[in-house]
Parts: sequence; structure tokens; C-alpha cells
Amino acid sequence: SRRRHTRYWRDWSSDVCSSDLTQLMASVQRIKLSVTKKTAFVQKAKKDIASLLRENKDEKAKIRVEAIIREDFNIEALEILALICELLKTRIQLIAVEKDCPQDLRESVGSLIWAADRIQIEELSDIKDQFIKKYGVEFVQQAEKVTLGGQYVPQMQQLQIDAPPGAQVHIHHNATFQNGKTVSLDQGPHLGGASSKPLVNEKLMARLSIYPPKEDLVNNYLSAIAHHFQIDDYDPADS
Repeated sequence: SRRRHTRYWRDWSSDVCSSDLTQLMASVQRIKLSVTKKTAFVQKAKKDIASLLRENKDEKAKIRVEAIIREDFNIEALEILALICELLKTRIQLIAVEKDCPQDLRESVGSLIWAADRIQIEELSDIKDQFIKKYGVEFVQQAEKVTLGGQYVPQMQQLQIDAPPGAQVHIHHNATFQNGKTVSLDQGPHLGGASSKPLVNEKLMARLSIYPPKEDLVNNYLSAIAHHFQIDDYDPADS
């Protein structure tokens, strides 16, 4: 009824709310399907790279492994987005009745908006359009323009970096560099103005970074592939 529809802000009637619930559920299914396809691609690509290493075509293997790293990062990003969709699906009624985005959902909403144009999941674009109706263009543009303030390159667990003589420093896989300093992605700079929570998930942004992987990470992937396929004579230092 019309009276029921007036409970919701802007164009978010109960019908729209139901539609967005359907879109969120469809997004989760599409993401799971994409993860399955990408995982299959990665497994096949690793076999191809192992063949290149056996043939001592190390330079070609290095180029190919960057694609694997990118797909692995995309898989992680998709898994983050699936969790966000699941959360928003359970909170859809709260979103519908609140005029402003609830503080504890700002990061989730902002992350879906930010990722909609950066990853090929059609349903995310539809959800983004609904958030434009709900929260306005300014909120959406704020999320779209969020950056990490510099080059963030996710690191593989336990990568040693340059350190003062006698010191050993290891970087966890959830850490990266910003302006020459080590920054934890779980404790990184808060984004989105005065909000107590970041506006976009920082690990998601790192995994969808446009920058190529570091050489150490490439070498670690190649070493792991060589070990898995029992290529005992491979040494990244020789390539």
C-alpha cells in the first residue's frame, strides 16, 4: 500500500527493498561462480608454468605467474565481497528504514560501491544504482574516489625486506608499504572523513590494486609452483 511505502526514505519502498534483497542474493551466487571459474584457471595455469620451468623458460614463467597472482588477488577480493553481500542481505530491512547509512555498515556499503566498477559482477552495478537512490550521488562519489593514498602492494606471508644491519624484519601478508613505511592492512589509515570506520575495505582495495606484484612475491609463487610439481633444480636466484 502507499502508506507502507512511505515508511522508507527516497525511492526505497518495500518493493525496492525486496528487489535489492534479490540482487544481493544473486550477487553472492554470481561471485561464487566466478570464484570457481578463477580457481580452475589458476590450477591449470600453474601446471603450464611448471612446464615452462622444466624447460628453463624462466622469464616467460615470470610473466605468466603475474596473471596467476592477479587472479589469486581477485579471488580474495570476490570472497570479501561475498561476505559483504551476505551481511547486507541480513541487514536489508535496517538499511531500508534508516535515512542515513548505519555507521557499522558504512564500510560494507562503500566497498560494494567502490568495487562495482572495478570487478565484473553485473549485479553489483545494479546495487550501486540503488544506493545512489538511497544515499545520493555525493555519498556514492565519496566511496568511488577513496584511495589508499599511495601504492599498496599486498605481500606474501613472511617476506623479508631491507632492514638495518643485524635486524630481520618480516612482513605479514596483510601488510604493505605506504610512503616508505610498513602499514598493516587491518590497522591502516581510516578513510571516509570523520567516520570511525573506513569507508572502503582496505584489504579489498589492496587486492584490486592496479600495480604489478613485487619481484619477491613473483619469486615466491614460482618457488611454490616448482616445489609442488617437484622441480628440484629450480632456483629463482638463477633466473
